[in-house]
Amino acid sequence: ICGLNIQLPQKPSDKHILFSDLPKEEQYWRRLDFPKQLREILSQEEFDELPDLTKAKYSELIKREWFRRKNGIWFYNNGTATYLTGEHYMFLQWSNFDFVPYFTYAQWLWHIHAKACEVDPRCYGQIVGKNRRWGWTSMAANKITTDTSGKRRKQSYIISKTEEDAKDPCFAKAREVFEGWPYFFKVIYHFSGNSIVFDEPRRRITSKNRVKKKSNGIGSSVTYGSTKNNTFDGKKAFRLMLDEQGKLEKPVRFSKLWDVHRLCLFDRGKLIGKAYIGTTVEEMEKGGEDFKKIYYKSDPKKRMKNGRTISGLYKFFISSEYNLVLDKYGMPIIKTPKEETYDIDGDLVEFGSRELIEIELKSRESDIASVNEYKRVMPVTESDMFRIVGGNSINSERLFTQLQYNERYQSSLGIRQGRFRWTGERFNSDVEWIDDPKGRWQICWIPKKEDRNRKSIKGGIWHPENTWLGASGID
Repeated sequence: ICGLNIQLPQKPSDKHILFSDLPKEEQYWRRLDFPKQLREILSQEEFDELPDLTKAKYSELIKREWFRRKNGIWFYNNGTATYLTGEHYMFLQWSNFDFVPYFTYAQWLWHIHAKACEVDPRCYGQIVGKNRRWGWTSMAANKITTDTSGKRRKQSYIISKTEEDAKDPCFAKAREVFEGWPYFFKVIYHFSGNSIVFDEPRRRITSKNRVKKKSNGIGSSVTYGSTKNNTFDGKKAFRLMLDEQGKLEKPVRFSKLWDVHRLCLFDRGKLIGKAYIGTTVEEMEKGGEDFKKIYYKSDPKKRMKNGRTISGLYKFFISSEYNLVLDKYGMPIIKTPKEETYDIDGDLVEFGSRELIEIELKSRESDIASVNEYKRVMPVTESDMFRIVGGNSINSERLFTQLQYNERYQSSLGIRQGRFRWTGERFNSDVEWIDDPKGRWQICWIPKKEDRNRKSIKGGIWHPENTWLGASGID
């Protein structure tokens, strides 16, 4: 996924895979039935009052849910065995937003990639360039809450483009996630200012309660803060949720903010936490350029000697074509279907996502700035995120089209980067090719060895003999 090789858990036998007993067309994700009586229990005290046989039966269900939260689960999706991480299962089964999440392929990719970043000791976390209305904020809030409330003495933090945005929707969604869980997932907690504290509230010491009692809480918390370059500088962080970091305006700069806060995830030579960064990208002069620099320093195919990327992060991008039109299995309908097809809501599909985007762009073609704005917030390719929205005398849309063509052409031919050098005395020896990632030349073909450096003397001057072969251009 996005240049990162990821190994999934071993597929179990069918009896351990949800929906294996259903016909293929009925194999799709839906929330699993759970006893209403158990859902309505609000505390351990209420549970303890149940009859012993009922408690024994429910205790097995509770253990099963904790196992799934920790280890994930497999289910059949239209005949394909599909693994859900524990966080993804919690998101689909137990999150309590103002909507019930669907399973979607794009969100599945994100959860798998996020988990891979979590378990990789070389990785500081994940950086996501996204399109609007994709659900990243809800997914990230679910993950940071699930992770933090399952560990002792861990502190996690949320930052967005403003303090108000960090509070709502980011922290508000984290709170919704936790409050919506059944009682057996809710460790002791209370809300304190800008934090969910997974511990007992502090009590004022009086003459009647001088005896210090040991808390039954886990001592962890999720806290949001004001948006500054050094908001949580000096803190040890288990999880960092950095929202809308491609929209920061001066004096806050994402590159500076990341340089400061990545140290919160590092202690005594080891990574102690992970960051999850997601944003739609603002115009280049309004924070986009700063985000772009970090994003492209997060390519897992380009690593330093210690195995880390330059930023320490792994980049993740999903095309908006994967999110606009979905079938009932959560898979993208990219091309307009030739046969009668219904979407995830049961409505007839008239256009695939690709054609919907083309129609939108067609309506804007007379306004290049509007085209660039739409592609920036609904990117199909990575380069779409970093478009310059303002107009100028050059038709920038044609330039971007050419750049995208070049990228596809380059990947299909296997471009090599490097340099040429003389094998001996300058101008009086052969020339050879050296592969070098810092080289100034890119080639997609090189002559056979016997055809290289062919030359002859004419009138006392060396002349090349391969004059019939190839073409070059220099700008």
